[in-house]
Amino acid sequence: MTLKIASLAAGAAILSFTPTAFAADMPVAQQPMDAVVQEASFDWTGFYVGAYGGFGWGTVDVGAAESDVQGGLAGGTIGYNMQAGNFVFGIEADGGWAGIESQDFADGFNNNLDWTSTVRGRLGYAFDNFMIYGTGGAAIGGIADDVLGDDTRIGWTAGGGIEASLTEHISAKVEYLFMDFGDDDIGGVPVDLQVHTVKGGLNYRF
Repeated sequence: MTLKIASLAAGAAILSFTPTAFAADMPVAQQPMDAVVQEASFDWTGFYVGAYGGFGWGTVDVGAAESDVQGGLAGGTIGYNMQAGNFVFGIEADGGWAGIESQDFADGFNNNLDWTSTVRGRLGYAFDNFMIYGTGGAAIGGIADDVLGDDTRIGWTAGGGIEASLTEHISAKVEYLFMDFGDDDIGGVPVDLQVHTVKGGLNYRF
């Protein structure tokens, strides 16, 4: 009787152990993991063209007289960017109409900026699709005076701006530039023109 009870106890112990051991040897199904898709950061590299419009103001010295100047401007832009990490290096040229006119001189002696063009380097820092940048280079302007005549000036410009990508190809920018067209004679009279501009623009990147 004692032997029978011992045999039953041993059998029960074996049965209770077997499923546990079997379960331990079975492969454990891994829980499915959600795929993590990381979108690439926006890349500013490439050629672009655009258009701008804005406002300019400043001063013009004609001989011993000085006048404020102000007016609108509009034109087109072409450029190229190359991105390395967060830094964006580029070159840009723009140009177009300007209606920046003398405000204080008498009629018939107005000294106006009729058109502008710049060729500049750009250095920016990108936060994905948003960029801040500084820029500087050469400025060219067409100065017209009703009495003294016309003159084309080459000076310098510097400034900065912010640009944000609205879509894969289209970006919008706001830019400030200071332009100094130097002190030179027109019709024997020294003329010195300095202009500040604020422009908004849209660019299409290829």
